[in-house]
Amino acid sequence: MSKAKYFASCPTQLEPLLIKEIKEFELSDIKEERGGASFTATEKEIIQFILRSRIASRVFKHLTEFSIKNEKDLYEKALEFPWDLVMTPKQTLKIKAVLDQNAQQGFKSGLYLSQLLKDALTDKLREKFGERPSVDTKYPDNLFLLRISQTEDEKYFVNILLDLVGTPLSNRFYRTGHHLAPLRENLAAALVLLTDWDPEKDIFIDSMCGSGTILIEAAMIKGGIAPTYFRLLSTKHAFAFQKQLWFTESLNNFYLSEIDKVKKSSKKGLDDLHTHQFFGFDIEAANIEIAKNNLRAAKLDKIVKLKRLDSTRLLPPGDPPGVIICNTPYGERIGEKKYLEQVIYNYGENLKKNFSGFRAYLLTVRDLRKKISLSTSSRVSLKNGNLDCTLVRYDLY
Repeated sequence: MSKAKYFASCPTQLEPLLIKEIKEFELSDIKEERGGASFTATEKEIIQFILRSRIASRVFKHLTEFSIKNEKDLYEKALEFPWDLVMTPKQTLKIKAVLDQNAQQGFKSGLYLSQLLKDALTDKLREKFGERPSVDTKYPDNLFLLRISQTEDEKYFVNILLDLVGTPLSNRFYRTGHHLAPLRENLAAALVLLTDWDPEKDIFIDSMCGSGTILIEAAMIKGGIAPTYFRLLSTKHAFAFQKQLWFTESLNNFYLSEIDKVKKSSKKGLDDLHTHQFFGFDIEAANIEIAKNNLRAAKLDKIVKLKRLDSTRLLPPGDPPGVIICNTPYGERIGEKKYLEQVIYNYGENLKKNFSGFRAYLLTVRDLRKKISLSTSSRVSLKNGNLDCTLVRYDLY
């Protein structure tokens, strides 16, 4: 089976972790790019990757690339591509443009460039079939990504890709309620993977668990539960590629066999989890209730122990070794900064006093991090939405 080029997107600054994951799938030609990584794979390999990636947000198939000097070039060169091999006039489409900083200075707007690509695509299909496909901004059959960057010779490099997943892979389909400051599921999985937690030996504690996302992702990692497991249980048409022209009947048979493997292994992983490893705490009763509902949806309500408790007064729920993790409020969205500074200080003092033998990890912002009087053993810069954060490790003796 022939190989093609793909691009997997991920949250900013998780590119190295995504590349590590891609290597575990033994894919080739891996290259880090802004907001993700490109690689080559067969059609069967990309289906396997989509079903099992914990870090990717979306996965795109590379369609074509070329250089342009202006907007007119975009229309003319896109018109040359055989769009009838990608979609039919009966299908709907949407185009999203992403421009790098230099390209943003050289063009009127991403919306205008999207319009030009849409015109080229629909004109090409009308020329062959006598009718044009329509745009659907909410639920398109085909979502195209138009990426443009400026090259050194002041031309612009255009890359056109087709989204294969539809609903982002970061949506695990177990969230049931609204939390004021939600953590994306693939970022939560990344936080777990960036710790030195040993799933075979260590207990896992989330001391400000919010909606329970970090706990759920940790349990899914321990159990080998596929990140798409609950999506596959929720809907028959789980991915955009199931409606795309490249997805043949033979590939569908392969896909069905793969989802059968995913469901069986994930079910076994759930059944094998034990009840004395995962613990979540939060001071807010509303958060505990949301977490309970999410855990129930993830079939982990019997596995993860939750309790309403102030993290500054928390005692270890089990013996070390173990990891205690905390996605702190930042002051931008929840609470007042002065109050939070005192909370974080008290939290650090409680760690020193009561958590000897554990490793603590905090995802927080610089101003709050400085309030903990502990020596850091490692730091990883991350983005939570638009916020610059750091995952800080403390070894507790």
